[in-house]
Amino acid sequence: MNQLRIIALLAAAAVLTTVACGDGERATGDGSFASPETGGQAVPFELTSTAFTEGDSILLANQVRQLGFDGSGVKVGVISDGANNWTTARATGDLPASITVFGTCTPRSPDASRCDRGRTCNEGTAMLEIIHDIAPGAQLAMGSVNTDLEFVQRVNDLVNNFGADVIVDDLGFFDQPYFADGMVAQAVAAVTNQTIFISAAGNSAQWHYEINYLPDFSEGFDLHNFGQAVGAPTDVSMNVLINPGQFVFPVLQWNDPFGGSANDYDLWLVNEAETDFLCPTCASEELQTGFQDPIEGLCYFNNTGNPVRGKIAIRRFSGIAKRLEMFVLGGQVEEYNIPDGSVFGHAAVPDVLAIGAINASDPGNDNIAPYSSRGPSRIDFPSIQIRQKPDITAIDGVSVTGAGGFPSVFFGTSAAAPHVAGVAALLKQLTPATTPAIIRTALMSSAVDLGSSGVDNTFGAGRVNALAALNAMNSDNDGVPDISDVFPLNPNESVDTDGDGVGNNADADDDNDGMPDSYELTHALNPLNPNDAAQDKDGDGFSNRTEFRAETDPSDPASIPRVANDLIIDFGAPYGIWVKYNNDESTWTKLHALSPELIATGDLDGNGQDDAIIDFGSGLGLWTRLNNSGWVKLHDLSPEGMVSGNLDGN
Repeated sequence: MNQLRIIALLAAAAVLTTVACGDGERATGDGSFASPETGGQAVPFELTSTAFTEGDSILLANQVRQLGFDGSGVKVGVISDGANNWTTARATGDLPASITVFGTCTPRSPDASRCDRGRTCNEGTAMLEIIHDIAPGAQLAMGSVNTDLEFVQRVNDLVNNFGADVIVDDLGFFDQPYFADGMVAQAVAAVTNQTIFISAAGNSAQWHYEINYLPDFSEGFDLHNFGQAVGAPTDVSMNVLINPGQFVFPVLQWNDPFGGSANDYDLWLVNEAETDFLCPTCASEELQTGFQDPIEGLCYFNNTGNPVRGKIAIRRFSGIAKRLEMFVLGGQVEEYNIPDGSVFGHAAVPDVLAIGAINASDPGNDNIAPYSSRGPSRIDFPSIQIRQKPDITAIDGVSVTGAGGFPSVFFGTSAAAPHVAGVAALLKQLTPATTPAIIRTALMSSAVDLGSSGVDNTFGAGRVNALAALNAMNSDNDGVPDISDVFPLNPNESVDTDGDGVGNNADADDDNDGMPDSYELTHALNPLNPNDAAQDKDGDGFSNRTEFRAETDPSDPASIPRVANDLIIDFGAPYGIWVKYNNDESTWTKLHALSPELIATGDLDGNGQDDAIIDFGSGLGLWTRLNNSGWVKLHDLSPEGMVSGNLDGN
């Protein structure tokens, strides 16, 4: 490789533009900023879906819907390239009548000479379809993105303008820092306390490299020794195969702060004989003198008609040995690939759910897709963190409509992530006021453990189990699942036996039978059974509730009420007028419920004139007249008051 010295000094540095890759692995992007617009109008008919994701039943989301949850009242936003042809999917019943759209997307044909695989502007359509399959009641929004700046704007649009409860994206920006939380990661981290943020983990496991720089000077340059770095013989290059019509776009970073790199590394792509650069622009040699970003990247397109094997070399021009991380977009990495650490950027933010992928066609749905990015994610600035990633795994290789020229079978973590977004919408519907942290915990704690026991850097917590996640929701951490908790946000209450809106812990009469809980417990009655009020525990002819009102002992037949009341006007709960006939204490009957217009009258002395009026209209109260004289208001109603009377003098 000695002949590279002069060439390296003359080679033009590669210009690295914004790199935003979803499953189409777009290498470059340059779109215009667009204002939000709303798409879609209501249609007066229902349609049947023509393409339904296989992941729905594999993840048991269908069983959650059978319990009555469909995502109603929940807002889910998607950030991807675009959804230009979403109305095509609407016409077949695969999307709802209306979707809110922010930003625009311009379709672009593949251009391998620019390391650009193009875009259909419909990856977002496919993601929306998956969410709609799982949570058909959820409101949907689309945020179209061309650049990292637009990504930040779409996050703000979805959170502040749309009010998203859940956001899912499938983009990676290879010009954002690998060893720090850059602009995009910070924007996402800022909303994770109010929005459930879900991100595709990436499809980089097979073309990722991360290791400490190990110098070798055998070729006359300070080159990284790929071979010895992994315990193999000396080898100062990495083989990569580029088939006819393909491109390769390696992007290298090292662990210096962005805007402050004083260690200068270069990235080369040389021919198989290691005698020359593979192309005139196959050397990236930006200077790093203390104020630049620690990044190099280059693009090569094979237009020869034959397979070309190139060799990637990393040179340290000046400075100290650093941690290297490289993604080789396009081509086929033939050696020294290191899957670990291939989750990066905003997907590596701690409170973001990074989603790995399992193929729907996998026999047991328990093998990770070979391309699904792995963890852990290393962060060096402002301090070293080793973040466990991915967080959880879902299903890809699923059916979508293929609207707008997008493939009708959707592969990649971009397909897995919207499955989790749909499930999150179902969980959010169960307890609308719950927090993103509770839903993240429910999803991870209930996952089907795969791979190494416990959480690992391949599957995360495991494969999503939507039904188990629903039952794992415990928003107030009281040990009672939300689905069984009448007060899911109150750790002191979970049951309301009488359904009066007051939990049993705070309710003095849990079964609303007219006997306080304390009284029932003292006398071995059941405070949760309203039927024991009419029972006669001691067999003395008086019901338990009568004995409570008479302050006698319902367990002692010798303890009986002194007066057998015939009439009770009860202003507690339940309100009403209660009468008994023939002094039968066990047969209190509710004469009627309170009504503002009802008046009960009575002739107490048998002279043919009314002596008592219980008036529930204006001037509420109990009115009496004595010796047929004028009417007198005996007392005002009191919510706790009770008036009883012995009408027959017994």
